[in-house]
Amino acid sequence: MRQSGGGDKIAIVTGRQTVRRWLAGLPDVRNCHEGLLCFKATQDKDNKMIHHERSRDIDARPEAVWAVLSRFMHIDEFAPQVKSVDALTNGEDGVGSKRRCHFENGTSLVEEVTNWQVNRGYSVELFDMAAMPLHEARAAIAIEPLANDNSRVIWSMDYRMKFGPLGWLMGQTLMKAMMGRILDANLEGLAHRVNSGGQPA
Repeated sequence: MRQSGGGDKIAIVTGRQTVRRWLAGLPDVRNCHEGLLCFKATQDKDNKMIHHERSRDIDARPEAVWAVLSRFMHIDEFAPQVKSVDALTNGEDGVGSKRRCHFENGTSLVEEVTNWQVNRGYSVELFDMAAMPLHEARAAIAIEPLANDNSRVIWSMDYRMKFGPLGWLMGQTLMKAMMGRILDANLEGLAHRVNSGGQPA
């Protein structure tokens, strides 16, 4: 892929139809000629939210899964990239609870609970993400009951990228790949924690 720019325009030259379809959904995109897409630079606020999710079936009832997930200030007990957690609020966990997650790579961010459903999951909004190329992000963990006392856990992320249309493209490729690996690792750690009776790995 080759980039060229002039003034307030950026051109991306590619022969890949998949990239063309991605860019076709961006604001102010038009075809210049065969194999060339041109678009005006847009503000980051114009980027669309990107959704990504992963799921895992766990051999445990939703109540057992929730017993681990509901320890909101202790996500580091099963999420491998979370080195430690600072509890930013006191009292019973629920809507409004805040935590700061410190990651193995030295970065951190704050998560605030926006939805809390006992035995069903919770949602958070992310703040203080200076180390990430994101303007805003939300995460949700949902627990679905399955047959034979099993559960399906769906972990999703919705995020809006910085850096205009190129940021949106990066969010659809590199960011999704990275988040997929993190979510898969979190789900694997959660499953192990639940199936070991809440004991550490």
